[in-house]
Amino acid sequence: MDGTPMHSFEGAWPALVTPADENGAINTDCLNDLIDHLVDKRVDGLYVGGSTGEGLSQSVEQRLKLTRLAMKAARGRVPVVVHVGAVALPDALHLAGHAEELGVAGISSILPPGFDSEEGLWRFYARIADAAPSTALLAYILNDSRGTTGLMQRLQQLPRLAGAKYTGPDMYEFAHMVRLGNGRNWSMLSGMDEMCLHAVLAGSAGNIGSTLNFMPGVYREIRRLVAAGKVLKARNLQDRANAITTILHRYGYMGAQVVALDLLGFNVGGPRLPNLPLCEKMSDSLRNELMDSEFLQLCAL
Repeated sequence: MDGTPMHSFEGAWPALVTPADENGAINTDCLNDLIDHLVDKRVDGLYVGGSTGEGLSQSVEQRLKLTRLAMKAARGRVPVVVHVGAVALPDALHLAGHAEELGVAGISSILPPGFDSEEGLWRFYARIADAAPSTALLAYILNDSRGTTGLMQRLQQLPRLAGAKYTGPDMYEFAHMVRLGNGRNWSMLSGMDEMCLHAVLAGSAGNIGSTLNFMPGVYREIRRLVAAGKVLKARNLQDRANAITTILHRYGYMGAQVVALDLLGFNVGGPRLPNLPLCEKMSDSLRNELMDSEFLQLCAL
């Protein structure tokens, strides 16, 4: 095991949007501006190339470039975790090794599709860990219905496993995985923004989510209120944020977040297929609905 201490992953982490130009390439200027904005909003780190960042919809070369650009833009001001998961294991290994060379705080991987055994998952993650032996590894559990506590117990054999991003509503299972830490450097981060408060009460170290691209202060404040014993105020803030999230989901989230960020001055371009952009009529309707809501007030936190 490498002796380098592992970073502690906690607090509010945007699942960073990957801005695109009209040709679908990475919009470097917008990426830089968005990262500067989020750092100014006092986020605790950046999660790059995940589901919100549409990493799986980009070529390996685009993802390598994204990691380089994000690390350069972050300039060491906040830690960066890079999602390296891929359907093809060689791609994941290439991305993991490259991320380690750039000095990221951690790498992460979604559960690959089509697996039929826990043993196969274990071997998949073990190979990724071997490709970046000096870098912390976070599993990325996305709406998995098969139960993953047993998998996380098995993955703890990997010396650089630091925890997981858990995107799902089952706080009973989440709490079980929090307790797996048992004295080791362990970070269970919630990935479902709508459940941030519940995850805090279940012992989360932090949260990684889509809506943190525009209202990260909401989730930082939820954590502060709970720490201060003001759970009812935290619940009220969660409900207010969820009202915005509900609006976005009603229009189709990936297209809707483009409109939301545009209202804040960030032209992140259209989503990548298979995600679809909103038509002009829907974009206008969403824009009006957001302006009539608490959207701007919550983004200002």
